[in-house]
Amino acid sequence: MFKSHITISILVCLSLLAGCGYRVIGKDSLPFTTVKIGRIKNTTPEPKLEDMFYTALAEEFLKRGITVTDSAENTIEGEINSFQLTIAAEKVGFATDYNITMSGDFVLKSIDGKKKELKGVKSPFYESVSAPDTVNDIVASKEVAAAGAIKRLAASLVFELMMSK
Repeated sequence: MFKSHITISILVCLSLLAGCGYRVIGKDSLPFTTVKIGRIKNTTPEPKLEDMFYTALAEEFLKRGITVTDSAENTIEGEINSFQLTIAAEKVGFATDYNITMSGDFVLKSIDGKKKELKGVKSPFYESVSAPDTVNDIVASKEVAAAGAIKRLAASLVFELMMSK
């Protein structure tokens, strides 16, 4: 009797997990194994985001087992079109904390002419910046937070590409 309850419980758990929508992505199930990173435009007033994004995107592809090479059949291109620095907290009329969010539109082009558009890809979380005492410290904190938002944007893009087989 006790063994049958355990067996039924295990079967119920397995059936729930099988139907939850999660899937394991192995090297064989990747939509592609190589990619070229094409032109990334930065249409925001924030300087050098495209350079940081290129590096973060290459690192994210490599983490997922996708080789970045100029001879790949697939090319990812796009633009970072939103960089928002908003006040998160204020103290005595001065901003003390900020949030950074980013988004962009991207396209994956294959050698056979097919295109997959990914519009409105966002960094999924706010990157917080605390405002220390000096302007130099604020700028340094903002740059660190912007790098974090760029990494999250790159991770979101790679995730979207991998899930859209």
